[in-house]
Amino acid sequence: ENHTWNPAPLQGETIVGLAASPNHNRLILTTQSGSVRFLEFASGKQIAAIDANEKIGLQDVMISEPVIDGDCVFVTVGGKSKDESDGAAVQAYDLRTATLRGRDTLKALRHGRPVVAQGALYFATHSSGNDRESLEANGVHSVVFGNEYALKLTGDEDDVVIMKDTRKIFDPDGDGIDGQEGISSGNFTLEAWVNTPGSGGQLISSPGKQRRGGFSLRVTKEGDVVAEFSTENHTHSFTAKGAQAADGRWHHLAAVFRQDKGKSEPFCQLYLDGKRHDSLISKTTSNSLRISTNSRNISIGGTRGDRFVGMLADVRIWGTWLHAEEIASRKSVRLRGNEPELLANWSFSDGTIHDHSSNDFHHESVQDVQVWLTDLHFSKPNYPYLHSTSAPLGPPTMKAGESIATAVYTTTITARTADGSGRPDTPLTIKTSEKVKISGPGISGAWLEPGSTRNDLITDKRGDLKLTLTCNDIEHSPELKIRAGFMQTNEWFHVSPAIQNQKMVVLPPPKLTAHSDMIEDLHYDHGDSLGEKGNLREDARITTVKTTIVATGSNGGPMPYQPIEVWADGHLDIEVNGVTYSVNEHDSA
Repeated sequence: ENHTWNPAPLQGETIVGLAASPNHNRLILTTQSGSVRFLEFASGKQIAAIDANEKIGLQDVMISEPVIDGDCVFVTVGGKSKDESDGAAVQAYDLRTATLRGRDTLKALRHGRPVVAQGALYFATHSSGNDRESLEANGVHSVVFGNEYALKLTGDEDDVVIMKDTRKIFDPDGDGIDGQEGISSGNFTLEAWVNTPGSGGQLISSPGKQRRGGFSLRVTKEGDVVAEFSTENHTHSFTAKGAQAADGRWHHLAAVFRQDKGKSEPFCQLYLDGKRHDSLISKTTSNSLRISTNSRNISIGGTRGDRFVGMLADVRIWGTWLHAEEIASRKSVRLRGNEPELLANWSFSDGTIHDHSSNDFHHESVQDVQVWLTDLHFSKPNYPYLHSTSAPLGPPTMKAGESIATAVYTTTITARTADGSGRPDTPLTIKTSEKVKISGPGISGAWLEPGSTRNDLITDKRGDLKLTLTCNDIEHSPELKIRAGFMQTNEWFHVSPAIQNQKMVVLPPPKLTAHSDMIEDLHYDHGDSLGEKGNLREDARITTVKTTIVATGSNGGPMPYQPIEVWADGHLDIEVNGVTYSVNEHDSA
């Protein structure tokens, strides 16, 4: 009685069904053309119109009535594929934002509308095909859903996601030397949540480079968990027999690789649902790990000959081996992203793959990545952590006669409790990759050599440790490794003083400037442009110009004693300090 209801025009479309949620101020309509329309319940104003068939590509599409449950609305869509086979999908949309939250597909025709009961979605299908897959598609299907996204993989080649430019996973310190840190060192951990109904396949893998550092984690159709790692021309395989990880339920898998000093072969421990699996079979073969081309790309969801079928969620890569208690306590925790040694932590949503680690290995998918809402639950972290901020302390400086600039940074390391408050009196150990002078309030300034540690540092009453870092060579800014008293002995928190709030500080590069004056040209007319022969008289054969070139450093000051190389686009005689040089486009001085 108190509102004017003015619904959006449907332009002659036939309504298949409608559902309303006054609490969300939403009215949902499905139309015969396959459209899902979101309207305001109070006013009838249209918020969004979505083509439910857009990413499925069915012909003769049929759509069900919408069904609302919680903050989701569900519809089923059916029709014929391009190859004339049956196709159906159940789709979930966010009731508030009108965005797709999940999709589950079958090679069958939908039958009726979906039904939601106790966190599960039920929908009926029928198929006109006579093959086994079509016959199995007949009947009532159920999908458990929740609020956590998972990547849904059907075994198709297009399902495989290739994460490119992941070099830092293999070489975290960026020194170009493999084998010291990251996966190449043989000390790393793979984690993932998986759900596969007796099919299995490769979960995550990489061939490495030059037959080194390749790895894979997969589930066999029998439910065994297999982890592999390649060193030189050998592949080391570890199998957890009888793990029963392919039973159609959610399982957490972890592969902990460890390369102890003095031992030629790596070792691996496999964990299922946070518990170490004791029935481990290991073997070493003389061939390299054959996954795909020789690269440092990482494949999620399978390889060309071993594609995964099922659902995959919360994939993690760590740059060290994890302890058993860490795996058990953090498997169902939503990581902050700044955990020590975390190299990647991928989650999935429609069209994108997001990396929660500081490395930002995101993937804007060009293919149709299928996701679904699952009943997985992740809690907030309940452990302390470190945080850092860095900034340059003024511009770089350079002494007269030197070509290397000195940079000074201010860096604050903060220890925090699980709720984010400061953690006072936390002891910190620091190691550096380059020579650096460490000073600060109450800290005696001293140079720290590469590879050495300093153990006499502690946070103040607010949990902060404020440092001034002096680096003699701006070209090689040091990376600090910080370990707090609450961290494991094999874990480090990595800090680069050239990074401020996780954004690279770009210092202005050195530059050359030049100024020229004509000092001798008897045939120069006023107004002629310097160097343009067309403006000179025919008898003007020689032009003499005095040019001053200035090298300026990052701080705007002069850079003395810099070597300068000069070419010319034609013959040119130049005189520097009384010495004459002839230069052209091929010969320089």
